[in-house]
Order: sequence, then structure tokens, then C-alpha cells
Amino acid sequence: MKGRRARRWAWAVLPLICILGGCGGLYSIAEFEVLEPATLNFPEDSRRLVIVNRAPLCLNNFAENNRGGMDEEELLILDTIICNNLNRGLQAVLRQSPRESFHYPMWFSDRRTDTMLIDDLLLTRKEVDQLCREYSGDVVLSLEQYALSMTEHTDYWENASWDVQNRYIELAIATRWVIYLPGMPRYFDNYSLSDTIFFATYLDGRSRSVPSTLDMIREAFYLSGQKYGAYLVPVWTPTERKLYQRRGRQLRKAASCTAEGNWDKAFVIWQDLLKGSDSSQVAMAHHNLAVYYELDDRLDSARWHLECSLNADSLDLSEEYFQEIQLRIENKKEIIKQLQ
Repeated sequence: MKGRRARRWAWAVLPLICILGGCGGLYSIAEFEVLEPATLNFPEDSRRLVIVNRAPLCLNNFAENNRGGMDEEELLILDTIICNNLNRGLQAVLRQSPRESFHYPMWFSDRRTDTMLIDDLLLTRKEVDQLCREYSGDVVLSLEQYALSMTEHTDYWENASWDVQNRYIELAIATRWVIYLPGMPRYFDNYSLSDTIFFATYLDGRSRSVPSTLDMIREAFYLSGQKYGAYLVPVWTPTERKLYQRRGRQLRKAASCTAEGNWDKAFVIWQDLLKGSDSSQVAMAHHNLAVYYELDDRLDSARWHLECSLNADSLDLSEEYFQEIQLRIENKKEIIKQLQ
């Protein structure tokens, strides 16, 4: 496909992965990745993260029904699994993000000894300034707390209470992160995340294999770390676009070209279709050209073709696509700021 163009705009859109659907349906599907902006905007001079684990090591991190008989060794094992996988998930996102200054933060542990988690025991301005000087950082990201609860639920078939219909394990987790900046009297950002994941051991009366309890915990906290990473930095997100392919011989021919990776030849076919008198085909050609330009990260051109498509014919698909392109244009402005 357009490898030359995709490389030039690598920070904004990754190359097309594949075209799905063949020539049998109304659409073919273009799959690729786009860069989504972070939710949080750091100050422009933020360059290096210092990440500290301050979560208290205590039984109160676990639901009361889960800690019966738990000894100190089991507590340490669970704590290590949870903290390691939170860090792994967070680190995976940071290192895959185009924000290169956050790829290799400084990691260390300074566990809190309190279990009440009151704001008075957050890091002080003096402590934040000292950490930034010591580790050459300008952002301190602190894990302040995590929590875990596991419960099992069972559903029985109606009128046959002895037969299990569904049985699943509900794993509820929570984390709290705080971000500090040097020189600020209060924290910069306070983030809490709660997640619930279900693992079915029986589904519709049939037994299902599930990960071990420890693997469930690993997976849940790894995903939590990834979610927090996506809150902090721009991330690549899979997306797809539909191309019209079945309304007329020329559209089918263009679909064959894109399936072979020959997008420039398909472009010529779509351009020729714009000269026709069939308003529906003209609208579809404009729609497909919008996809072509989006893959080259020429979003204004993509929006223009979608406007032309909607002027030629009211296609629901083009109306939805127009809204998505509008959002991508706004997001691109945020991404440029976040990557400066």
C-alpha cells in the first residue's frame, strides 16, 4: 500500500494492516491504527517520570472474605504479583507511546506505613522537590493504594436448582494514583480507577477452563496499569473504515486493487467515478477517497471528500464517518501539543 506516505506520517497513523471482506459484500474493511491523545495534559517542560510505589502493604488491601487465614508470606506474594503487573502494564504503554521522553522512567518503592490513606500523608512539596532533584525528574507519579476483592456467583437452571447454569468469578480491583510536580503546594492530578472482570467457570451448563487465581490477578492488574498508561500518554488504537465495493463494476475493480495493496490504482478508479451521473456511485467514490486520504493522514482532504459525498447522496455511513473525521482533526491538535 502507501508505505512511503505512511512512514512520513508515522506519528499520526500506522499503515494499513489488511482489507477484509473480499468482493462478496457491500463493503470491504480497512484496518489500521490511529494515535489517540492522552486524557491528561502535562506541562510542556515535563520530560522525565519518577514512579514510586507508596501503596501500604497490609491485609486491608483485600476484601474481608478474601483474607481469612492469609499469612505474611501469602500477603507478600500477592502484593508482589499485583505491584509488578501494575508496573508492567503501565510500562508497556509508556514504551509504546510516541512520547519518547516517558519511555524510561525511574522506578522505586517507598511504601507507606499508614493504612488510613488520608490526604495529610501525601507527599509534601519538599519531598517532591527532593525526589525530582535526586532522580533528575520533573514529574512524580505515585501509586497510593490498591484494593482487591474476589467473589464467586452461581446461577441455577430454572425449575432444576441442583443443575448449575452459570458460575463465574467476579474480580473487582481498584487503584489510586497521584501525580506531583516540583514547586507545587498540592498534587497535580488525582486518579482513581475501579474495574470488574468476570471469569466464567460454567457457561450455559458447560464447564469452561479459566486461569488460575494468581493468573486472574495478574491479568486484572496488568490491564489496570495499561489503562492508566493510556490516560497519561498518546497511544495507538486499532480502528477500521468501510469502503464501498459492490455498487457497479468499477467499485468492485477498485476493491480488488486495494485487496492487492494497489491503492494508487484504486484512487484513479474512484476519481474517474466522480465524473459519472450516478449520484449514489459518486457519493460512494467520495467516501472511499476520504478513506484513502485518512490513511495518508490528510484529514482535511478526507473531510472535504465526505462533505462532497453527503452533498451527492445522504449515505448513513458517510455521515458517521464525517463525525469520526471531525473528532480526529480535533484530537490531532491535542496530540501535537502532547508530543512537543
